[in-house]
Amino acid sequence: MTNALEKYGNYKQAVELLQQATSTLTDFTYQLKNDPSFKKLRGQARAELQHLYDQLSEDFELKKLPVYLPIRKKIFVAGVTFHTGGVPSEVRIYSIKGRHNKAYDKWTPRDIRPYSESEIFETFIHESAHVLEATRHGRMGHGKPFIKAYENIEEYYLNAGYENLIDEKLRLTGLPRKVARR
Repeated sequence: MTNALEKYGNYKQAVELLQQATSTLTDFTYQLKNDPSFKKLRGQARAELQHLYDQLSEDFELKKLPVYLPIRKKIFVAGVTFHTGGVPSEVRIYSIKGRHNKAYDKWTPRDIRPYSESEIFETFIHESAHVLEATRHGRMGHGKPFIKAYENIEEYYLNAGYENLIDEKLRLTGLPRKVARR
């Protein structure tokens, strides 16, 4: 048996249908933020990611943190781990990305797209690796301690049956280019 981000997949599918049904980004965003069915689907997808993190935090003895799935559309940022004084405080996984070669105020619903389940999972592993790195080393970055933490978490999820969500082409894609080339 393989695991999947079923709840996130349902949310992604609904977002794709909304893209086809709306003509302006304003209408798209309004419905995404205010329609009860989207709120419910996003809440279920967020809870699914939270459950994955809670399992990981228990097994790796990490700080319990909230995992958020904001509506906000980002151009270059897929996720972020917020911290105070080097201590992680929350994880955000952005599910919708937009075009980087077009001004935001010119976007239409066709200029954005939800991340795939594999992209969301890679971002989740990446942000969780920041938490593990901070726990082990008291700092967050993209150096060797981060890469080791990433590999530990990736192995954990491979062993837990999530191999279908781990795409070798996406692996460590959130690293700055100079680090990724090492």
